Amino acid sequence: SGNASNFGKATHVLAVNTADNATYTVTRDNASDTTLGSFTLPPNGMMIVVKEMTDKLYGSNAAVEFTAVAASGI
Repeated sequence: SGNASNFGKATHVLAVNTADNATYTVTRDNASDTTLGSFTLPPNGMMIVVKEMTDKLYGSNAAVEFTAVAASGI
């Protein structure tokens, strides 16, 4: 969780697994670093995560990349 980010308080974040042959986990923590949940991304998979502005995301491997795609309520 040391690499977790709230992505500029974005409420929608695109998570992409850039690996061709491995599944990795994306984890969502709240501002207090309590894990709220996680999911796996298959090789070359992507998912838009809807989160609270202060929630943080991180991947289990550097092959998981993130980009903020929307913010609301700022």
